[in-house]
Amino acid sequence: MTQDTLSAAAARRQAGDLAGARTLAEQAVGAAPDSVEARLLLAITCFEQGNAQEAAGQFEALLALAPEHAVAHYGLGNALRQQGRLEAAASSYRRALEIDPSFAPALGNLGATYQELGRLEEAIGAFEQALSRRSEHPQSHFNLANALQAAGRLERAAEHYRRTLALAPQIAAAHSNLGVVLQKQGDGAGAADCFHQAIALDPNYGEAHLNLAHLLNGQDKLDEAIASYRRAIALMPKAAPVHVSLANALLKSGQAAEALAAIDHSLTLGPPGIRALALKSAALSQVGDRAGEQRLVDLEAMIEQVAIEPPSSYETLASFNRELTHLVTNHPTLRGDKTTVNGRDTGDLFGEEGPAITALRTFVGRRARAYLDRLSSLADHPLGAHRPERYHLKAWGVRMWRQGYQVPHFHQNAWLSGVYYVQLPDAVAGSEGHEGWIEFGRGTDDLYIASEPTIRLIEPKVGRLLIFPSYVWHRTLPFESDQERISIAFDLIPEA
Repeated sequence: MTQDTLSAAAARRQAGDLAGARTLAEQAVGAAPDSVEARLLLAITCFEQGNAQEAAGQFEALLALAPEHAVAHYGLGNALRQQGRLEAAASSYRRALEIDPSFAPALGNLGATYQELGRLEEAIGAFEQALSRRSEHPQSHFNLANALQAAGRLERAAEHYRRTLALAPQIAAAHSNLGVVLQKQGDGAGAADCFHQAIALDPNYGEAHLNLAHLLNGQDKLDEAIASYRRAIALMPKAAPVHVSLANALLKSGQAAEALAAIDHSLTLGPPGIRALALKSAALSQVGDRAGEQRLVDLEAMIEQVAIEPPSSYETLASFNRELTHLVTNHPTLRGDKTTVNGRDTGDLFGEEGPAITALRTFVGRRARAYLDRLSSLADHPLGAHRPERYHLKAWGVRMWRQGYQVPHFHQNAWLSGVYYVQLPDAVAGSEGHEGWIEFGRGTDDLYIASEPTIRLIEPKVGRLLIFPSYVWHRTLPFESDQERISIAFDLIPEA
């Protein structure tokens, strides 16, 4: 009877009747609780119904019966991944591969999970391993290309996208993603061809319309960009970032009221994005709503300035700052950054140990926590209503020399940001031309057609920390000096 029930359940599943298949699979498990086959079918059916938590429970029950069941470990990994439990999912995929090293789907999903975790080199390694086993498998080339693109290895990414398309020219996503790589490499015409090919293959592929819109927006072909953004929105109406990108193009074309409407609609689709709030501040200034602009970005109340006391392990603030200066100026990760001109940025400093950076991390953490606590009184403001409970801090050094400055920007992935001033040129102090100062409130020039934004200039001072909402536009002004300007910036990054 159990085998007949299982056969009927499998037939229902094959026919697309997942509810019926699940009912029969539950009956089979009830009749034979130790049946591996029945448990597996029930677990798979739960997963295909979108019940990841129940599926995980069924896979775990199966593994209690058959600990070396590779497919069950793989299925458990899929269920955990769907719940966002990525580290546990990776562990399950690795266990499946220990049992069956030839299990290609487990290797592919392990690579995808590593990529979601931001562990790009491990993702690339997993995808390369999968490709070594199936060198002519288009999905394996595609997966590897995606990871290589995320890691910034554009030449190799393009190579594997092209290999994907040689094997399977009908994959629209491969055309579109190759277009993204070509755009990053400066080949706008090639990128456009790829996006158009993707759209020709699948006219309802929203990402291809969106990528084409981004390309057109970057080329200041604003009418065409707006039309492409609108087509993307028609296909992905609940994708808040697409509405925000439309707003950016509308602002640049002088349609501030329409831009504001697009941003406000995006804010109804989920928690506010940092880019949406940054662009909203510009849109409010352009429609003349100065009161609304100030409510969103109160440049007096929202920018905190606090002087640091010398940490207990240092006799003076100067000795503390000398150690931080040495750390930044000699850091092996110093590199160019798109926001810094005539200067270099380091990688993450708060992931390191050492007395000076540990003391700074402690001070920044304490002040950032206090800032967050104060936001509880702003329940009707997006900054307070959505303040994160779980977060981590990231910091990087910024080293600038003569004529160094930062272009207008905001911090996309953070909630709060800030900067600590370690060393400043003499020319900065009291400068009538505000050399080396930090300016808040002004975005990129192409956003302001009708009027100038409200701004606030702050003179940096050695030993002072500034904290502000990450969506507040800011830039620094060039300075003329042989002395370097050294600072350490930080982000408070929300966690799920």
